[in-house]
Amino acid sequence: MTRPGRNKKNHAVRETCGGAGLVGEGETMDRESRDRVAAWIRAEQNGAADEGDRAFAAVARGWGRVTVPDGLAARVAAAAARLALGSGVWTSWWTRTGVAASLAAAGSMLALLPSGALGSMALGSVQMGAAGVDRALWTARAWLTMVGAVMQPVAHAATVLGGLLLAPAPLGVIAVNVAVAAGALAALRRLLAAREV
Repeated sequence: MTRPGRNKKNHAVRETCGGAGLVGEGETMDRESRDRVAAWIRAEQNGAADEGDRAFAAVARGWGRVTVPDGLAARVAAAAARLALGSGVWTSWWTRTGVAASLAAAGSMLALLPSGALGSMALGSVQMGAAGVDRALWTARAWLTMVGAVMQPVAHAATVLGGLLLAPAPLGVIAVNVAVAAGALAALRRLLAAREV
């Protein structure tokens, strides 16, 4: 005799497993398998990902190995080859005809143009390329001029400052300042050493 709550739980597990393809139509699960599946479902519903993965691994250990039918790879490869050859855009006759007509029209237009027109077109292409190079060179020259305008006052200030620092009077002032700072540091060390003892 089964309890009503237990039967409802088994039905829920069977529905879940059947929907996931774990149990075939008409098959039943033994109690241990049902418990493993129920533990897996509970872990997934509770949001415990690692515990759910471990529980699923326990469920998957009970499955048998699935064998691949003989000739499956050959049938898949044959179907893929038929699809690849039959469904391409370039395999239809109207696409090939359209491409051929476009090439014939472009070729006849070029053949019927006078020779001076082809030369003018080539010269125009060269002039457009040269204009692009000229614009690039003009931009580079403007950029260098701008950098020079910014750097010229900086270089002048560095020259003036260097001249002042190398003069004998500023060097003497700097030497006096360094000597005073070294004396102050030595006095501070003596004061701190006396307090530590």
